[in-house]
Amino acid sequence: MRQLPQPGERLGAYVLEEVLAAGGQGTVYRGRHARLGSPVAVKILHAPDPQTLVRFQREAQTLATLRHPSLVRVEDLGRSQGGFNYLVMDFVEGQTLHDRVRLGGVLEPGEAVALLGPVADALVHCHSLGILHRDVKPENILLSPKGPLLVDFGLVRRDPTGGAPRGEAEAQRLTQTGEIVGTPSYMAPEQADGGRAAIRPTCDVYGLAATLYFGLTGEPPFDAGSLFATLNKVLNDPPPDPRALRPVPASLAELCLESLAKEAGERPSTEEFARRLRESLNAPESGRSGGVWGAIALVVGLSALAGGLGVGLRLKSEDSPSSTAEASLDLGLSPTPSSAPDSVSPSVVPQPVTSPSALTLPEPEPEPEPEPEPPPLPESWREMGDGSQRWTPRRQPSAVAWKNRLWVFPEVGDALSLQGGIYSSQDLGRTWELIRFKGRGDVTPPQRAGSLVHKGDLYRLGGFASGRKFMSARLILKGSRLAMDTIGASPHPYSRDMNGVSFRGKAYVFGASSIDPEHEGPELYSNVAYRMLRARALINFKPIRRPEWGPRYGARVLAHQGRIWVIGGRLHDPGRSPRFCNEVWSTTNPARGWEQVKVEEPFPATGHFGACAWRGRIWIGGGANKRPGPLVLWHSVDGVRWESLEVPASPPTRSSTSLVALNEDTLFLIGGQRAGTTGSSTKTTNDVWMLR
Repeated sequence: MRQLPQPGERLGAYVLEEVLAAGGQGTVYRGRHARLGSPVAVKILHAPDPQTLVRFQREAQTLATLRHPSLVRVEDLGRSQGGFNYLVMDFVEGQTLHDRVRLGGVLEPGEAVALLGPVADALVHCHSLGILHRDVKPENILLSPKGPLLVDFGLVRRDPTGGAPRGEAEAQRLTQTGEIVGTPSYMAPEQADGGRAAIRPTCDVYGLAATLYFGLTGEPPFDAGSLFATLNKVLNDPPPDPRALRPVPASLAELCLESLAKEAGERPSTEEFARRLRESLNAPESGRSGGVWGAIALVVGLSALAGGLGVGLRLKSEDSPSSTAEASLDLGLSPTPSSAPDSVSPSVVPQPVTSPSALTLPEPEPEPEPEPEPPPLPESWREMGDGSQRWTPRRQPSAVAWKNRLWVFPEVGDALSLQGGIYSSQDLGRTWELIRFKGRGDVTPPQRAGSLVHKGDLYRLGGFASGRKFMSARLILKGSRLAMDTIGASPHPYSRDMNGVSFRGKAYVFGASSIDPEHEGPELYSNVAYRMLRARALINFKPIRRPEWGPRYGARVLAHQGRIWVIGGRLHDPGRSPRFCNEVWSTTNPARGWEQVKVEEPFPATGHFGACAWRGRIWIGGGANKRPGPLVLWHSVDGVRWESLEVPASPPTRSSTSLVALNEDTLFLIGGQRAGTTGSSTKTTNDVWMLR
C-alpha cells in the first residue's frame, strides 16, 4: 500500500493538518487552503478498486446538481500527483437534531417548524431533480450556526419519476439492488420490505415526518427494542398519535399521521408537506429555546468509501432484547484519538459553494461499546396445544416464523413417507390452520425444501414439487391463502434439505443432500454455495466460493453477531462412511472463505438437530444418535464455548426437529423424530413446546 500523506504535507491547493478519522478505504484530514487559509476537510481514498472509484465519481456527479442553502455540497474533487483521489469540503461546527433533542429536550412547535421547514424545502429541490435521500432522520440534520443542513447522502438514489434522465434509473442506483437500506425507526414501509420498485419521493416524506415526530415527542414513531420487532411495527402497526405523548398542535399531529401512512400514495407530496409545515404555525422564525448548543464532532456524507462498498443496516446489540434497534452507514471509520481528550471537535460538513462537485463525508464510527451481557437463561418449557386441529406428524417439519406466525411445511413423516399440507398458527402454537394454496396449474410449493425468510419474504429453496421437480419459490400470503409469485430452478440439480440464510442484506444458500431420481445411486452430500438473486418473476442463483467445511448433510446454518455459522452435520469424505461431527465454522463473507472455530467445550457430534440464534446466543437441540430421555439444549454466545441446559419439564428427546424463535421472548421446539426409532419404524410427533 502506498504511503499516505502526513500532516503538514500539501495535497493540491490544500495543506493537511490533522487526521480526523480513518477506515479501510479512506482517511479524513482537517486542512487549510494554502493561499486563502480557509479550513477544510479532505477525504483521501487509499487504493479504490474500479467499482469503488466509479461509485465515488457517480455520487459526486449526482450531488453536484444540488443548489440549496440547506443541502451539503463538495468544495473540490481531484487526484494528487501521488495518485490519490480526494474530496474537499468546508469545515463547520454544529450539532445534530438528534443530540439537540436528547440533550435539550423536545422541540417547541415553533422551533420544530423553524428547523424542519428549510429541510423540507431542500427535499423539494432534491426531488425536482429526481434525487432521493432515503435516510432522512434526526442524526442526518445538522444544526449549524448558519441554519439546519440535511447531510449524509450515502444512500442517495436517482428516481426516474422525479426528473432523472430516461434509462438512468438502474445506472444511478448507488446502493446494492434490493437491499433494505435506511434506519428502521425512520424507514418507510416500502423500504422496510425491500420493495425497491416502490421507492419514490414519499419515502423521504415519511422519514421527515418521523423526524418531526421525534422532535415533538422525544421518541421515534416506531421503536420496539430489536430490528425484527421494529420493522414489524413499521410494516403492520398504525402510526401512533404524537398527542398521546406530548401536547402537540392538531395541525402538526395530523401532518405527522398522514405522512406516516403505510401506503405511499396516501402521503402528501414533498411540496404539500413543506407548505403545510410552514402554514401550521404561520412559519415562526424563532423557536431555538431550551436547547443545549455544545459543538459535537460529526463527519458527514460520502457513502461506502471508508469501510467498503456495502451500505446497509448496522445493528447495535441486535441480539439483546433490551437494546434499541439502530441503523447507520457501516463505513469502518474510527476516530483518531485527540491530543486534548476533554475538548470537543467541530463538525465537518460542506457549505454551499460554487464548485461543480458535491458530496459529503461519513460520520466517524463511535468508540466501540462493551458487548452487553446476554439475557438470563430460560427456566421452563410449556407444551402448547389444546386438542384442536394439528398438522400431520412429520420427521422434518421445516418450521419457520413468518409474518408473526409459526409455519410448518410438508416434509418426511412416519415410515419415511412424504407428508403434505401447509399449516400455520397465530396463537403461539396452540391451534393450527390448514392453509389453502392458490397454485399455478399443478405446481405446488416445494416439499422437503429449505425455508428462508429474507427481507420480509418467505422462500422455499430446492426440494420436490408436483408438476415441476426440484424448484425454488417465493411465497406470498393473501388472506388465508398462499401463492407463489416468483419461481425458479433449484440452485443445485436434484438438491433438497438446503440451508438458506439472510445476512447483511443478501440471501445465501448452501447445499445439503442431492439425488438424481432418474438414475439409481446413493444420496450425495454437497457443500456448494450460492447467492440468491431475484428478478420480477424469477429466482436465480449465482455460485460463489465453495466452502472449506466440506460436503455434509444435516448441518445447520444461521446468522449470529455479524457472522454466518455452520454447525454439526454428517460428513461424507471420499472413501469413508458418513459420520456425524461437532465442527463449527464461521465467516463474515462466504464469498471470501470460512474459518473453523476452535471449540473449547464441544457439544455431542450430531446432525439433524434444530438450531437458531435467539437472545444473544446460538441454540441447538435434539439431533441424531440420541437416546430416549429429556431433551438437552446446547447454547453458546461466541461459538467457542458451549454449555448444556436441561430445563424442567423438558420435552422428550427427538431428532430432525425445528427450533424456531418467533420473537425475543419465545422459542419453540416443533415436531421431529422420536429418539430410538428409525427406518420403517420411524415415529414422528406434531407436538409444540415453548421455552420461556
